[in-house]
Amino acid sequence: MGTFFALLTVFAAIFALATFKLTVYVISECAKLRDRVKKLEKRLNINNEEDAP
Repeated sequence: MGTFFALLTVFAAIFALATFKLTVYVISECAKLRDRVKKLEKRLNINNEEDAP
């Protein structure tokens, strides 16, 4: 029974690490896309009302 819980703990740790890495990847990709959108807005002279002070 102890080995079952040990394996379960190992799988839970692997799953948590994979979820964390996926979250970090998605956030970094969103940041890249946001930068690209800002560059395109600058190029096209588009002003967002939300970003205006």
